Amino acid sequence: MLEGSGRAANREQVERRVEFLTDIAVWPPEMLQDSQSWLSNFSASDESGELAHALTLLDSFVYFDDRAMRALLAAAFRRLSQDVVPLHATFAEAIDLWTAFVDSLRVTIVTDEHPNVSDSGHVVARMVRGALELDTDRILAPEAAVSGLLGGEFDRLILVDDFIGSGDQFIGTWHRVYPSVRQSLASAALQVSASVWYCTALATEAGIKRIEMECPGVRVRTGNRVPRDASVVSATSAVWPQSQRVTGPRFVDEVSARVGIAPSGGGEDDPKGYKYQGLIVAFGDTVPDATIPLIRWEKGAWRPLRRKP
Repeated sequence: MLEGSGRAANREQVERRVEFLTDIAVWPPEMLQDSQSWLSNFSASDESGELAHALTLLDSFVYFDDRAMRALLAAAFRRLSQDVVPLHATFAEAIDLWTAFVDSLRVTIVTDEHPNVSDSGHVVARMVRGALELDTDRILAPEAAVSGLLGGEFDRLILVDDFIGSGDQFIGTWHRVYPSVRQSLASAALQVSASVWYCTALATEAGIKRIEMECPGVRVRTGNRVPRDASVVSATSAVWPQSQRVTGPRFVDEVSARVGIAPSGGGEDDPKGYKYQGLIVAFGDTVPDATIPLIRWEKGAWRPLRRKP
């Protein structure tokens, strides 16, 4: 499970941590300089306490590179394999069952209402295609997946993506009615009694719960669960040490207001992140909207810790 450090941060210790993570190539090399630039955004006066709180955020910031994301996706598929191969199966039986499963499935991606080539699902689909050795024609657009289900071409479908935050994007994809077939993935899967999985590298516990409630029949399998207390704005946040438990969320609000990050009702650039998720995580070249803007903001003189593409 993904959790914060929950300890008071010492600058020297935090800088050593950043240097170590970049030295072993867990973090990209530019993070060494970017972390220093990001810390320069905050007042170092003891009265404000900004720098002390910023060091806590940096100490708890989590970044997954592409190798880690592939490993997390592999973990998600190992969990999925438990739905396909019973524990009592022999090795030979397990190989046969898994091979038959892979040969019969199709993969599609989660998209926005107006899909584009930058949707993260495309990158994840390529990772999955390589891992499962799937032919290109078995990776389908959601609309084509609806058509294939209704046409009886297959009855096993996996949707893939990198991250489940609020669950909005998956729920939108699942229930979206496509004009050419006048049905959604949800209605098509129900009509043909398809088996459906949603596999991701990372997922918040809240997002998983919401999908399970609003998309019955979909089995969510993820490589790593992000617990509710990973949020920096949660009353039970594990990110802030006891001495900053009250002042931490206030710090996020006050610094956000200072640099022009205005409340937007849980919008993409709300100070608390999309749908108030309050995360401090990034992966690959992506910073999800669930991560607070203080990490990714690029307007004015603010220097981001990690840039959003």
